[in-house]
Amino acid sequence: EDSVYSTINLVVDYLRGAKAGDVITATVIVVKLGRTIAYVEGEIVNEEGQILVKSSSNLVNVPVRT
Repeated sequence: EDSVYSTINLVVDYLRGAKAGDVITATVIVVKLGRTIAYVEGEIVNEEGQILVKSSSNLVNVPVRT
């Protein structure tokens, strides 16, 4: 059965700014994956490895009706 994840909540902390032309990298990890709820964390860093943004979210798995 197909499904999608829908956001329950989203927390975003903007820690540092980036300038036009900066190379940034975003990563996300699934911390806990349950039967219906997933908890994920993400961060965005610049080329120097400085953290620009940290985030976390709870997502609910929703079956897709076809």
